[in-house]
Amino acid sequence: MSEDHRSPYRVTEAARRLGISDQQTLKAIKRGELDAFRVGRLWLVHPASVDRVLRGGKKTAASQDKSLIE
Repeated sequence: MSEDHRSPYRVTEAARRLGISDQQTLKAIKRGELDAFRVGRLWLVHPASVDRVLRGGKKTAASQDKSLIE
């Protein structure tokens, strides 16, 4: 498997790609569902992690708990 050289996503971009809110994305990061790291106060999400979630490798908060969306 080749190494992923894409730039990491900010929370807003990861959320947009996943179709969930920024808050849900942050919760997914804190639960370990998304691979991310901090630079100062900024969270950056690995693109491969977003791809994995989109392929169904790990569920996001939005798919586990509908009340988070409402």
